[in-house]
Amino acid sequence: MESGDRTPCSLKVRLERIRLTFKDASLTVTAKEQPLLPAATFTLDARRDPKAIDVTVTAQKQKLVLRGVYALDGGRLRIALPFDDNAERPAAVKAAATTQVFVGERATDASTDPAADALAELAADVEKATADRQARRVKAESADDWAKRDAELASTCEAVAGRLVKLADENLGRLVEVAALSRAFAAAPRSAAGKKALDRLTPTRLKEVALADLRDVVEGLKDTDDTATLQQQERFARVLLGRVEQSPTHADAAWLLNYLCGWSACEQEKVPESFAGAAALIRKHHLASPDIANVCEHLGGNRSGSAPAWAGKYDGLLRAIAKENPSRYVRGQAAYALPKVVLGAGEACQDEAIELFRAYQKEFDSKDPPTANLEGGQRRSADKHIKTIRALWIGKPAPPLEGVDTEGRPLKLADYKGKVVVMSVWGTWCLPCMKFVAHERKLVERMKGKPFALLGINLDEYNEAFHARVKKEGITWRSFQDRREGKPDITEELSLIFPSVVLIDHAGIVRGWWRGAPAPDVLDREIDKLVEAVSKK
Repeated sequence: MESGDRTPCSLKVRLERIRLTFKDASLTVTAKEQPLLPAATFTLDARRDPKAIDVTVTAQKQKLVLRGVYALDGGRLRIALPFDDNAERPAAVKAAATTQVFVGERATDASTDPAADALAELAADVEKATADRQARRVKAESADDWAKRDAELASTCEAVAGRLVKLADENLGRLVEVAALSRAFAAAPRSAAGKKALDRLTPTRLKEVALADLRDVVEGLKDTDDTATLQQQERFARVLLGRVEQSPTHADAAWLLNYLCGWSACEQEKVPESFAGAAALIRKHHLASPDIANVCEHLGGNRSGSAPAWAGKYDGLLRAIAKENPSRYVRGQAAYALPKVVLGAGEACQDEAIELFRAYQKEFDSKDPPTANLEGGQRRSADKHIKTIRALWIGKPAPPLEGVDTEGRPLKLADYKGKVVVMSVWGTWCLPCMKFVAHERKLVERMKGKPFALLGINLDEYNEAFHARVKKEGITWRSFQDRREGKPDITEELSLIFPSVVLIDHAGIVRGWWRGAPAPDVLDREIDKLVEAVSKK
């Protein structure tokens, strides 16, 4: 039986380690030991129906009063608070577009669900190992030290995934089973336990799970170490899509569609089946939902910096969301993604992309407090995109770059005229850059003997450790030093981020660029077309 009530399930409370602490007139709300509310005080009015609670929070030196309601059921407390201090008091203790629900259980009560407690402990083990790896990565002094930390995390996650599958086996038919399998897959997708967990997660198995409970199970869940293959990501997304398709108009359907798009294999050349299905349901049922911002962000290329190759198919969806959605936040994400999607259409659309970036800056002016910081950052990013468009105008000659390479020798882009050139912005400290190096090695090998050259734009300290890393990674191509005496850095001149890729044809004309690493098959296709054109001459 589906319900629109957004009160989190007991399992969610345990997984998020939600804690509500009352002391005198003070209230603190934490999840995973992190505060969910600023410093707050409260007053109660138990005579009202539902019972009223006024929570006063101090944010940015201002006191805001959130007028909410609460319910106490045995050892379980539920509080519904509006997001905005100008909002009316909720009529019931359940979440809505303008209301969030906090849930706590009396800490002194005996556990009513040992399996859920065990699941929460295993999930916490993965979180602790991930945080520990990240902290040690910061102090890593070499690539080997970095790899060692990754291996330690992988070992921990594999062990936890095995225990999670065992926990699922012990709780067949319960929500804990689905939650344990989902976390086993996310913790170690390439392990035997992770693969087994994914095999057991099917739309048929999820059919008996209410969408509200499924949302609570997967909220915050992600690939622990970015090790899932594109095929695995897509399978998991399709499993969630299959369940949502059974109840497409449910109150939590939009949130789940938005979430599953984060698992869709967006980096591939063709639109993923899961994303296509989610977008169709959003277009049909959920254009006005406050929960669809991530769909817009994925279309705008939040993973890589540039819109996916297939994003142009959803130009109309973004325009509809930007026009019809009542949420300023969601409209803003659609309006910000739109010019990046339009830019992907090629040479003829560059002026329109600039106009759309300017339109975003005009409408989303950083004056609305809840979205001011986000809009400010995106307005600055829009300026940088416009600068890149103008510096690397597709169809016009590339800037005449000159400098020195990482060995200190003179290097000119003009020296490579007659060859198709890929310029790749990278640094040994940049994890996405170094992941892309694996494809670049294959590209250089595949293009041997052809009119092609790969050049880097590098920002590193050129010491013994750098040259040892370059040798170990098999980086045989030359790179400009990003810093130049008496001139702006190359990345500053071109307004490029780490990583970025620029494609130039044999005549020195810009044919494409990507802020972020492009999908390898997309880049290869564009390179092959240009190289083939040269070979025919």
